[in-house]
Amino acid sequence: MQSLSPQDVIRVARSYLGTRWVHQGRSRKGVDCVGLLVVTARELGIPHRDVTNYDRRPSNGQLEKLLSEQLDRIDAREMKLGDIVAIEDQGWRAISHVGILGDGARPFSLIHSWLRRPEPDFGRGVVEMRLSQDWAGLIRAAFRFPGVLVE
Repeated sequence: MQSLSPQDVIRVARSYLGTRWVHQGRSRKGVDCVGLLVVTARELGIPHRDVTNYDRRPSNGQLEKLLSEQLDRIDAREMKLGDIVAIEDQGWRAISHVGILGDGARPFSLIHSWLRRPEPDFGRGVVEMRLSQDWAGLIRAAFRFPGVLVE
């Protein structure tokens, strides 16, 4: 596998902006948050194992386990653009949402596929939004695609 830059990850993820949210979706017709990671990895030639037998609610740490098995875990204090964040959602006290950091400015922007309206200007589907303090406070882990070199 060739070396990839964070900009490669961002370019592919952003190419899905506006794609509708579809549970377990894996195409330009629709993706969920995990699907966005899968299609990004696929387009970049990053080896991955796709799993689609998951519920919309977190299940016994399944998402965190899959992320840990297939991605390089990094210290959340070392996050950079192109990295993947795992977010605790809806008070379930488990990781249930993922997204890709769209830029390195603080606060980061997050590219993700979202079912609900996190902010008044965003609807369902793949969006890029600034991470509010509330959202940033829900980050529970950070990862990097294998083969992505950071500056």
